[in-house]
Amino acid sequence: MTNTSTGWPAGLEQDTSNQFLTSVSFELGGGVEIIGGTATLGQGAYTINFDKIDTQLGEGDDVSGEWGYGNTTQNTGLARNFVTTNQAHATRFVTSQNLDGPGNLSGPQGGLLTDPPLMDVGGLGGIAGSVVFNLTLSDDWDIAGFSSSGATIEFGSDAKFVSTPTFKRAPEPATLALLVMGSGAFTLGSCRKRRPLLKR
Repeated sequence: MTNTSTGWPAGLEQDTSNQFLTSVSFELGGGVEIIGGTATLGQGAYTINFDKIDTQLGEGDDVSGEWGYGNTTQNTGLARNFVTTNQAHATRFVTSQNLDGPGNLSGPQGGLLTDPPLMDVGGLGGIAGSVVFNLTLSDDWDIAGFSSSGATIEFGSDAKFVSTPTFKRAPEPATLALLVMGSGAFTLGSCRKRRPLLKR
């Protein structure tokens, strides 16, 4: 997932926290849910201002402590399956201490910035570049169910926008590249299922 915004989403103030992409949600179809996973820094990505580590992180490093997942629509404004840096209704990918701020998921902190950021991050820690999510799903999954759904993206702590994705089949059957264009764009890649079988 990469924040490729060229400016603030419509209706948002141009302040530090609103430049962070903090959630993306989607419907997988067939009752399939996210039940776990990991988050690592993608090619050329790096962290900014994380205050609980001595050296900032780079490509391939694990940032799972900054992200969580969920599968409910209750009071979230998101689609049922989501990855997020926000605490509400989310389960952290790992339970060890995160890299910035308090010991729980903390909204914009850990979210995705453009590279370079649109403005100074102030006291917040963030990720410039991309994050690769490897998601564990509850059941075998047909990719067609995903491609028929839109996605919801969130900036800051509570500004959500519905976008219409376009999809591209990758050579590996269980890998999906998703590009969402809208009020701030992002790319979600390597959304990979850890079970050996994939329905076609």
